[in-house]
Amino acid sequence: MSPAARSMAWCTMSNAFANEKLLPFLNDWTTEDAIDAALCDATTDIETRRVEIRQAAVAFLYNMVIHQTKIIPSSGADKNKTDSSVDDGCLPDHIVNILCGLLESIDSDTDDTCRFRRLLASGRIMLHFGDVASSLVLTLGFHDAIERVKKNSINSHPEVSKLADDILSILNTFKLSDN
Repeated sequence: MSPAARSMAWCTMSNAFANEKLLPFLNDWTTEDAIDAALCDATTDIETRRVEIRQAAVAFLYNMVIHQTKIIPSSGADKNKTDSSVDDGCLPDHIVNILCGLLESIDSDTDDTCRFRRLLASGRIMLHFGDVASSLVLTLGFHDAIERVKKNSINSHPEVSKLADDILSILNTFKLSDN
């Protein structure tokens, strides 16, 4: 598939999340294979893969995260909630796959738009799934990569730096509440 066609395919799939009539199709189609393909296009071969493909794939993942956080009940930051979607302290497998895939090597991503969207999607997962997602991010050491993104983006792309700082605040709040 040509780069233009691949980019357009991701844009089309990304925008389909806004169409209520297509949601049943997307729920069937958004399998692990689709997630893996999007993560591959978004996060691998950063130096050689065309940026428009990477940006479109990350937009698809971000819109998928928005959709998933609407249909999967929240565990959120509310400690008093009794009906949690996160059974036995576990995130749904596809959410773990997206979260880890988006944060893996985020500090080596050279495109500000991709880094921003990767952080947006990751932050939304952490806000929606609360302590379970934050714990995973901290345990896997992704907070160090987010810190590097924050420091490396202060002058070149302050919005990325601010978003990274907001996510680090979420993680620090979790660390403080865990003690």
